[in-house]
Amino acid sequence: MILFDSDGHCPVELSSECSVLIGERINTRVVVAHNEFEAWFVAALASLRGQRGVSETALFEGNPDELANPKRVLAQHMTPERGYSETVDQPAFAATMDIELAAERSRSFRKFRTDIESLAAYVSS
Repeated sequence: MILFDSDGHCPVELSSECSVLIGERINTRVVVAHNEFEAWFVAALASLRGQRGVSETALFEGNPDELANPKRVLAQHMTPERGYSETVDQPAFAATMDIELAAERSRSFRKFRTDIESLAAYVSS
C-alpha cells in the first residue's frame, strides 16, 4: 500500500502516474488522500467529538475531499489551547475514527478502504 496526500493535485492522475512507475511486478495499491490525510478525519469528525481536544459539538457538513486545508478545518473544531498536531493526533484519530462514516463522506477514503480489503484478500489467499 502506497499512501500519500495529493496536496492540491488530481489524485487520480497522481495514482495513475505512481502505478505506471511501479508496474505490475508486485501486488500494490496506490491511494492518494485528497487533498490531505486529515480530510479523512474531517469526514469522520462527528466520531472524534470529545477526543484529543475535538469539540463536543464538532460538525462538518461539506465535502471533506474538496477542502484546500483540512488541517486548518480540523484545528478549528478543536479547543484553542489544544490545537492539532500531526505527529501526536494522526495515530490517535486514525485508531478511533468511524471508518463507515469516513467512507460515506469521502471518496478517497472509500478507495483506501476498498484497496485495503483487496490487499487483505490477496494476502489471505
